[in-house]
Amino acid sequence: SSGINAEYGDRAPYLDSLKQEVEELDDLPSPRVFKTHYNSPKVLDDLVLHGNRSVKIIYLVRDPRDQVTSIYHHWLSLMKNANVPIKATFSEFSSNCQRDPRTAVYGLWEDHVDNWLSAREEFDMLIVQYEELSEDSPAVIERIARFLGLKLSEGQAEDIANKTSFNSVMKKSDELFNKEKSGTMESFLRKGVVGDWQNQFEDWNQAKELWKIQRDLLEKHGL
Repeated sequence: SSGINAEYGDRAPYLDSLKQEVEELDDLPSPRVFKTHYNSPKVLDDLVLHGNRSVKIIYLVRDPRDQVTSIYHHWLSLMKNANVPIKATFSEFSSNCQRDPRTAVYGLWEDHVDNWLSAREEFDMLIVQYEELSEDSPAVIERIARFLGLKLSEGQAEDIANKTSFNSVMKKSDELFNKEKSGTMESFLRKGVVGDWQNQFEDWNQAKELWKIQRDLLEKHGL
């Protein structure tokens, strides 16, 4: 791809789908920022870190009910772009793709989160919950800045929050996801809200089960 979409990928390479060799990452200018969905820090360590514990990691946790809702609609968008007929309902997708450890691409939500949170003592890691980021972005941005050893000027956190807000990014989506530039017919951005799972789940027992899984796991890790 080219244009702004490629520039974004160059600034923050997606480790899961790098086109260049992982070894070439060392040649990128510092400071370097990467993003990944790897389900364990061990995978990241084996491929990229190689025992380096000076790397700072920001791990974002989201309500599994909203997470599966987001993934489902992302999947719908991918299928639409590929002109693939869509047959699976949300319940079928959730049960067969996201709650089945044999087919969940990055594993079950609870395993993914537990793998990372259990490694907080080994890695220099900051845990951010999507819900708190949505509720008070400037406060979370201040916390991230402190974690990175950066000092923000007065009003800078609010300015960053405004420029990176979901609404702000959505306004740029026509350019970010221009088909001629990226080959993508539409943005993968949808709502970015907290609690949209309530508009999607038909099986409330399944939703309740995920809530209990989330509650127990976050309590286990003191969140």
